[in-house]
Amino acid sequence: MIQNDNLEKYRFIGDEQADPVVEFCAKSVNKDLVQFLLFQDTSNLLSHLPVELQLKWEKMQQFPAWIDFQKIKIATDFFSKYAQPIMTMLGLYSLPYCYAAAKGVKVLYFSERLRSDTLKRLYETAEFVWNVTQYDHWIDGKIFKFTQKIRFLHAWIRYCICRLPSWKISWGLPINQEDMAGTNLAFSLIVLRGLRKIQLKVSFQEAESYLHLWNVVGNLLGIDERLIPKTLKQASLLEQKIAERQFVPSMEGQTLTKKLVNTLHEATQKKISIKIIENYIHYLLGDDVSSVLNIKADFLYPTILYSYDIGKMVFKINPNFYEKRSILISD
Repeated sequence: MIQNDNLEKYRFIGDEQADPVVEFCAKSVNKDLVQFLLFQDTSNLLSHLPVELQLKWEKMQQFPAWIDFQKIKIATDFFSKYAQPIMTMLGLYSLPYCYAAAKGVKVLYFSERLRSDTLKRLYETAEFVWNVTQYDHWIDGKIFKFTQKIRFLHAWIRYCICRLPSWKISWGLPINQEDMAGTNLAFSLIVLRGLRKIQLKVSFQEAESYLHLWNVVGNLLGIDERLIPKTLKQASLLEQKIAERQFVPSMEGQTLTKKLVNTLHEATQKKISIKIIENYIHYLLGDDVSSVLNIKADFLYPTILYSYDIGKMVFKINPNFYEKRSILISD
């Protein structure tokens, strides 16, 4: 496993495949390239790239040698079984968990998106999770389209934010390797931990397979393989190391958490109070991380919280998202 001192160097590493492509597009006289990169089918961009960047592009379109499609199938079946509570965990556990990392959360704050349109960001995150947890997308190759879009978006944000005078190099690169590894664990290990906290049964095989799916997604998003844990134990150790290094109170983390709580309150048409939402988040995060985010709680009995399916109420607000996703709102 990587030691704490080695983790520090990963704060200054971005994505060696995607970053050069973004820099080429940003500096090109052909301004359509950025449009291709961020807003259109990225395949339109390929013919405009020099050969050496086309090779990097091709590497982004390959599965790692260690992919196990049997585990991918188990993981996608697992998602189908627990889709709604997984979405709830993403909104109430994974996102605020990421906000606790004081240096990493600065990118979200600088980018403005989560402050200005938190609900839209929640929908986009949910849609990405949906897309990478459908087995057909792994077979027909669409998985590359979904991951590459996010990978280029991250590279573009990295390119823009690190050039701002207000960005401090002591924070590391925006969306660096350590932060990407921590975020990936928030989508895998932290979700699994949350499901167990609300007393859902998750077998070892399901947990191991779900971690594997997100490991492959992490690889396709450009995470260094040395930061991809092969086992649940390794994942837990890496998560602990990153949390010990990065989880401290910050204005940005507390501001985004407050904004998230208010957004969830509004999205449930105010049927679920801010107090209930804060208690739910506090229960999932625990005392220490909740303190980092200034989340207060009255220690409601956990089973009372289980009756509030906040995720279901939030994501039902947008019927278009569920047009072909009935499994997510089935009882």
